[in-house]
Amino acid sequence: MTTAPLHEFPTPARIARQIRLFTRQFPVTISFMLLSTMLFLLTFISGVESTESQSRNWGAISTLSFFREVEPQIWKNVTPELYGPFELWKGEWWRLLVTGFHHGDPVHLTLNLMVLAFLGPLVEQRLGKTSFSLFFIFSTVFSVCAELFWGESVVGISGGLFALLGYLVIARLRDEELARQLPDERWIFYLLMAAVMAGLSALEILNIGNTAHVSGLLVGVAWAVINPWSWPWRMVFIAAAFVLLLVAGYGAVHPFWLGRYHWYLSRLDKPDSAARIQLLRRAISYDPRLPGAWMELAERQQASQQPMDAWKTLLEGMLINRNNLELLEVTSQQWGLLKRLHLEPLATEIAVQTLGEDSSIWLKQFDEHLARNSLAPSMEDDLQDWSQQNPDSWLRSPLIELVRPRSVEPFKPSGLPDDSPNSASEGTTL
Repeated sequence: MTTAPLHEFPTPARIARQIRLFTRQFPVTISFMLLSTMLFLLTFISGVESTESQSRNWGAISTLSFFREVEPQIWKNVTPELYGPFELWKGEWWRLLVTGFHHGDPVHLTLNLMVLAFLGPLVEQRLGKTSFSLFFIFSTVFSVCAELFWGESVVGISGGLFALLGYLVIARLRDEELARQLPDERWIFYLLMAAVMAGLSALEILNIGNTAHVSGLLVGVAWAVINPWSWPWRMVFIAAAFVLLLVAGYGAVHPFWLGRYHWYLSRLDKPDSAARIQLLRRAISYDPRLPGAWMELAERQQASQQPMDAWKTLLEGMLINRNNLELLEVTSQQWGLLKRLHLEPLATEIAVQTLGEDSSIWLKQFDEHLARNSLAPSMEDDLQDWSQQNPDSWLRSPLIELVRPRSVEPFKPSGLPDDSPNSASEGTTL
């Protein structure tokens, strides 16, 4: 059994001296480590709210949804398919610069800091303080933007850490000292661990930001490739890279390809706004599998005294979302209302145009659903024809009463509950 010489024993004084030496030699690396640690601590000591709420207060990007108070102090997520980083979509772009330095839990923070403490000095030593700062900030923010392509919350610096790894894997090919400091077995181990985590993420065992990891790795490889170039060409590359970052950042704040994004924007408009209807149409055109968006569009059409347009919208939504019980409930209610108003022939004609030869099957299903729920209309009711209806009566229609709770006014955006598949607490970590 061998023991370390007494003069190498890690006393507090020697540890403090090593920390001071590390800080003097690699100030940028230690600054990023301190920033991540400080933000993590602030989420615990700055209030009595949940950790997720506090991290949002300090700039983290979280997945939010709309909740309504159904009973005192009891809030229900009434549109679970409408979720996303609402604060970012509302224009708080500065969160892109901060969220990467937040972390989900102590283990997440500790692992990332350990990797940064090992890889950071190797890159800082070769790039210098200024270039290393730009490189790490760029790669972290860019990887965050890449992960936000899917409209999910994201925290953590491992996109930047993968950029460090990508840079070192290429740089070691022409740097013998670096090849000794980062032997093959070590960087291969890092990549294998990343592959394992990606597999666990695919199996939904872990929620890992694979898009951020891959994009960060590619940034690091590209940076290492251009590093030996002459200064003018490097400047051209760096300028192009920052233009790309601006484009990626704009896309993260305005993800026009996501139906949920347009649906969320529709809730920021006034309820009677024509723009709101246009945004809802755009939402279902980008993502027709949003039953709530179909119902809100129909509700707006109904409120605008366009009952047949609302009927057609609901039928189109049912064709795509055949198994959605809530949409079936609303569509059945609308069918019953149109029958009570003696508009059954026109409603049937629209159903045939929309549903094709299956229309009779669908209409029978709507009747059966009404009967099962004791909602079958009495055709003997003393009802006026639509042309004689007071327009205000449509504001009390079953469709509007069923769908109206989805309007933005009675709600508060909040983080998703812990057991939600899109929960911020279980959200994407980097």
